[in-house]
Amino acid sequence: MLGAYLRLAGLTGLIFQGAADEWAYLFIDEEGKAELRDAEHLVGKDTWETVDALTLELGRRERDLGIVSIGPAGENLVKWAAVMGDKGHAAAHNGVGAVMGSKRLKAVAIARGRNAVPVKDRQRLTEVARAIIEPVIAAEGGVHYFGTLTGVQSN
Repeated sequence: MLGAYLRLAGLTGLIFQGAADEWAYLFIDEEGKAELRDAEHLVGKDTWETVDALTLELGRRERDLGIVSIGPAGENLVKWAAVMGDKGHAAAHNGVGAVMGSKRLKAVAIARGRNAVPVKDRQRLTEVARAIIEPVIAAEGGVHYFGTLTGVQSN
């Protein structure tokens, strides 16, 4: 959800340069205002515990936040550490969790914004989205077991 919520806050991407002096997390509010906050209390927590702690700390429902974080592997710069998002999504190739750990960035949390996402041809987008998702939903096991991977075509 982080990518979608980022766009709904009016942003299109994030670039992190340098490293924090102490453990921190980035919070982005609904309007796109970003703030680095202390994360010492999150160090040592796994990614699900981090989501729970930030949801409570930020006073939001879990579905109103997009959160990606690292666990102890990323904190300790394990070469294959992953970045985990929203209790189920993984960015795990090439040790991106260790990259976050090297920056002492425990998590990125973004509140669901309310901005409209500009679309040139909304009707065409709807048609294409339906054409992609209908076979995925109809597939044996559906989205529940295979996610949207069943919609990927290979030659």
